Amino acid sequence: MHQMEEAHAALCKKQNELAGRILVARDIPYSGESNQQKLDVYVPTGERDGLPLVVHFHGGGWVRSTR
Repeated sequence: MHQMEEAHAALCKKQNELAGRILVARDIPYSGESNQQKLDVYVPTGERDGLPLVVHFHGGGWVRSTR
């Protein structure tokens, strides 16, 4: 199996395992100047004490399509 196909299969498996355990809020605007700037927030349901906060910023520009 091709390496990308293996990675995709592993990701799909992980998503299925996490389904229902993560609350997702999508397309939250964070700039009053543009409706194009939005963020998604992923929060685990249940116990959260001691969990780290992970923030990811995409540092490049969109070449085509949308996020």
